[in-house]
Amino acid sequence: MNKLSSVKSIVRKYKIPVILGNLILNPYFTSPSVGANTYTYIASSSLGIISNWTFSGTTYGTLMTSGITPWSDTVLSVCPQSLSIQFNGPGSYTVSQSVTLAVGKYTVSLYARPRPSGYYNVLQTLTASLNGTSSGCAMTTSSGWTQFTFVTTVTTAGSYPLSFLFAFNSSGDTSISITAISVSLNP
Repeated sequence: MNKLSSVKSIVRKYKIPVILGNLILNPYFTSPSVGANTYTYIASSSLGIISNWTFSGTTYGTLMTSGITPWSDTVLSVCPQSLSIQFNGPGSYTVSQSVTLAVGKYTVSLYARPRPSGYYNVLQTLTASLNGTSSGCAMTTSSGWTQFTFVTTVTTAGSYPLSFLFAFNSSGDTSISITAISVSLNP
């Protein structure tokens, strides 16, 4: 089965809303699949199995979640899987993917959430950047799934890194999850 057939199969199975014109590969972190209503930790040495994404930094844990997380909350209902970056103390971590863009204006969109209430209520930040434009969001455990968007203008066609910087500012076992990432050319 080729990648396109695999994506179409996942979209049909989970009834995922398709983001037209999305230039991101593996935007829902569905490759590899972890199965329904489960989660799995992925060792730092095995992060290469998460198709099309690059990881840098030192993290306490990287999880792929589907339906539930270890913290008894749910993933975003319209997305089959999400990626969670977990820290135990201060630190930062970057997840990125190269995107080939033509000249034009692009909208970057993603859903993110910190670990739910009942755990460490600390400030965590996630900064998304593409082509020198970035959008940061500060989150505490009271935040639920939130959609974040920003627009960037590309004046020279080429390959640009879309990156997500996860920053954890306090001691304690904390995490941020992301899914439904898109980069789309504006009309």
